[in-house]
Amino acid sequence: MGIKDSLYLGKEGKRKQIERWLGMNNIHSYTLRPINELPFWTIDVDGADVNLVGNKQISLPDYIVFNEIRGGNFLCSYSEFTSMKGFPKMVGRNLDISFSKIKSLEYAPDLVDKDFVACGLVFSEEQIREKTRVTNNVYC
Repeated sequence: MGIKDSLYLGKEGKRKQIERWLGMNNIHSYTLRPINELPFWTIDVDGADVNLVGNKQISLPDYIVFNEIRGGNFLCSYSEFTSMKGFPKMVGRNLDISFSKIKSLEYAPDLVDKDFVACGLVFSEEQIREKTRVTNNVYC
């Protein structure tokens, strides 16, 4: 089910769909923030990691839009993701996209408040730092 289906589910139906996806991916310390456009909600995660390591989807579902990962890591190394669409704007610790299939830095976070790890990919440290403010190390 994609973002076009959001209109049919309505705001509360979309909330339930997001909550179901978060539960299936063991993401429990979150807050859904309402927004006035599709997909109706963004996701803040508080003090916990988002672990999507080895995920077999090529992208996050259209209705999953992370906003901030506060005090945690966003991990999707060895995944099939080809895009960072839906990734958080801010990661409070490490972002690890190593050995994924991400092809572009489009939709990369604005801030990674520790390390940005992109081993096995084609991005240089300079490219990453041009796109994302990284407060610590970039590993390529």
